[in-house]
Amino acid sequence: MSSTMPQPLSISQPCPPLPMQVSRLAMTRKILDVPHLYQALHRRKTIESKCLRFIILTVCRPGEVVKLPPAEISGDYKLWTLGQGRRKHKGRHSIPLVLSAQWLVRGPLSRSECPLFQKQGGGPLPLPYLNRELAAVGFGKARIYDVRPSFKRWAELQGASAEDIARVLGMSLVEPDLDTHRRLLERWAEYCMSSR
Repeated sequence: MSSTMPQPLSISQPCPPLPMQVSRLAMTRKILDVPHLYQALHRRKTIESKCLRFIILTVCRPGEVVKLPPAEISGDYKLWTLGQGRRKHKGRHSIPLVLSAQWLVRGPLSRSECPLFQKQGGGPLPLPYLNRELAAVGFGKARIYDVRPSFKRWAELQGASAEDIARVLGMSLVEPDLDTHRRLLERWAEYCMSSR
């Protein structure tokens, strides 16, 4: 592991103080040991673990991922474009997919509206299924919503600007520069897959 990589924090440590405009709920999020979580999920071959790894690699909101229709993924698997009405903020949001994320969605992409990550019997994965998968890999006190604050803290330690972080997280009305977005997600993926 590179000497510039931050040491993962214990799951029991609360998120450091955040600016006042952040909601009280966001201030209670925990910082996850993401490399450990990612490796544990990688060993499991369930649709839930696949979905959770995609959430980690894209740092998108879980609700955006569980309802992901194949039509939003580009034909070369390199870009995911959330359409209007599919995200918390108005407008479109494009997410460059790192190679590991591309492999998670590989396969024939149809133009259907059926989600890529479906529960057995069809339909989007309910979020409690994802939380059960976290418990199954030893992260029972974590919630999938803890990934985004973990990414934010990691990116801050890497020296990323607050504006770039907000844009990557889709919390800005300004679309991020795709090259900057891709580079940050590639470094994040490298960190997530690093061994301890």
